[in-house]
Amino acid sequence: AVEKRTAIVEHSPVFGLLFLHNNLHFAHHRWPTVPWYRLPAVYARHRAELIAANGGLVYDGYAEVFRRFFVGPHDQPVHPRGRAPGSHDNRTPDTLAPEPACLSAIAHPTGGGRLAAPAPAAQPID
Repeated sequence: AVEKRTAIVEHSPVFGLLFLHNNLHFAHHRWPTVPWYRLPAVYARHRAELIAANGGLVYDGYAEVFRRFFVGPHDQPVHPRGRAPGSHDNRTPDTLAPEPACLSAIAHPTGGGRLAAPAPAAQPID
């Protein structure tokens, strides 16, 4: 779930301010109407609840994030259609998961999608 992949980066006064407290983005997802400058106080008040809700994905500053993931991947994201974007596997479109209706009219960057049919030409009014 997305909640388990939204990290919290604590102890980040400089980058937190520079990034408008995006390091506390999980709190923003919980309370989207809270202004960015109030997120640290809201986070401090609800810290235990937020950490429990995101599965404990908490880093002790951006230095820890850098040390852990500078040369290695953070995770293996799952593509909505069950394949990695840009992968060139041998599966055919009929073996892929059904395309969601909301994506059926979008051309995929890998060329696997389709465009919506063009609108019919306007007819002149007599």
